Amino acid sequence: MPAAWYNTWPSHFKEVECFQQQVEPILYQYGVDMVYTGHTHAYERSNRVYKYSLDPCAPTHILIGDGGNIEGTQTQTIDQAYSTTAACLKPPSTAPPFCATFQNGQYCPLTQPPQSAYREASFGHGILEFLSPTEAMWEWHRNQDGFDVVTDSFTFVRNTSCPNQAGFPTDKVFDPITAKASKLHDTENIFSNFWDKVTAGK
Repeated sequence: MPAAWYNTWPSHFKEVECFQQQVEPILYQYGVDMVYTGHTHAYERSNRVYKYSLDPCAPTHILIGDGGNIEGTQTQTIDQAYSTTAACLKPPSTAPPFCATFQNGQYCPLTQPPQSAYREASFGHGILEFLSPTEAMWEWHRNQDGFDVVTDSFTFVRNTSCPNQAGFPTDKVFDPITAKASKLHDTENIFSNFWDKVTAGK
């Protein structure tokens, strides 16, 4: 998705709350584990969160809009930019009033909120490695480090005790190379079938 739902940077903060309120229950219902977003020029990883509350059955949100741009990165978090209670009591005039949400009586946080696990305004890149059907490793690297160092890392473990994540097949042996080859084969078949239909219609 483009703009992040869980994002503590002033740029695009709570910008798509109307969209979030429609789609987030669906992602939760179907046990989505990871949500990747961009748009904001910074990096941030959330804890598992649903409707601004920590929830072990909810997705982790990764904001990775820091691949590079001519505008530079964010310079302040929302709690640094609007560090007074008065500034965070109500949404700005540009925010849709009928979708605005408040946490602890505030529109924006005055400190780093519990759902925000790690945040940094740096250019960087991420690597996602699937270890098994229920486990994946995420690593984020700062570009300016100049050498291979993991700045932030997290292991996703699918919580099969959650009602929305139960029934996931875990009894099969997982081979990342075989899985990748199988996925590539499926993609090739999709395009092949599509091309056959296109050419048949000529």
